[in-house]
Amino acid sequence: MVRQRGVALITVLFILTLLVTLSAYLVGDEHLAMRRFGNIRDTQQAFQLLLSSEGWGRKILQRDLRESKTDHLLESWNKLGSPVKVEGAQLLTVAVDQQGRFNLNNLQDGKTSVWYGVFVRLLQVLELDASLADAVVDWIDADQTTTGVSGAEDNEYLDKTPAYRSANTLLSDQSELLRIEGFDRKTVKILAPHISTLPSRNVLININTCSLEVLRAVGKITLDEATAETLIEGRGQEGYGSVDIFLQQQGMAGHGDVAKKLVTVASNYFMVVSRASFGRANMTLKSLFIRGGEGGTAEVSLLQRLRATL
Repeated sequence: MVRQRGVALITVLFILTLLVTLSAYLVGDEHLAMRRFGNIRDTQQAFQLLLSSEGWGRKILQRDLRESKTDHLLESWNKLGSPVKVEGAQLLTVAVDQQGRFNLNNLQDGKTSVWYGVFVRLLQVLELDASLADAVVDWIDADQTTTGVSGAEDNEYLDKTPAYRSANTLLSDQSELLRIEGFDRKTVKILAPHISTLPSRNVLININTCSLEVLRAVGKITLDEATAETLIEGRGQEGYGSVDIFLQQQGMAGHGDVAKKLVTVASNYFMVVSRASFGRANMTLKSLFIRGGEGGTAEVSLLQRLRATL
């Protein structure tokens, strides 16, 4: 009888332990499910904020296109960078003129293109290896012929671990540079503020919005720093009204025949960068727009979205 009671007691204790464990598991699972639901909700809300930011940036670009024939840094599209806080959320919208940068895809025609010299000069101004230009050319051109002594085609990339091939097409994002021979994170970080990866070739550089470093590269030879600083001061508050006015500046003497093929005072490509925080979600959306339709209409079209979760 005593033995049976002992067995019964052990059985009861086992069942109680099992019930307590199961209850704890169910409570923990419920908490995890609630947390997952909260994360999904926060992410969805943050993404809706990003889309609102993208739409706002688009409207500003449309209005600017209707109201102005030139683009410069004091226009409304360049004044969006004040954070907006509302009901536990934060939103930041920034528009960046992509033609104030050097478009790497201008290099697709190789060393014979006038753009090759521009990029080489930009690399030199930034104190980077000028031969990196050859590697970029080989990455985006259609052939398997190595450019210069520092170029790289499939043979070089297939020897890597893991192996891969050159893209043989236009770059779609700066991050792709890390796959190209000779580039590392430090090099890309130095280059990043001065380059773009637009889905077109022969995209002109806006002299009213470009950096000092990019401006130094648009002449027949590299412009010295003092000359470039004077040219930037010459922009004034509203930038140069035309390319001809820019080329008439003393600092551009002897450079006009080259520079006139490279520069503009109006931009078509803009990146609207939106950053949103909601609850636990922190997200970034990069939206590439092209402006202008047939007949000079104020059309603004979305070309690309890149989404990142921070």
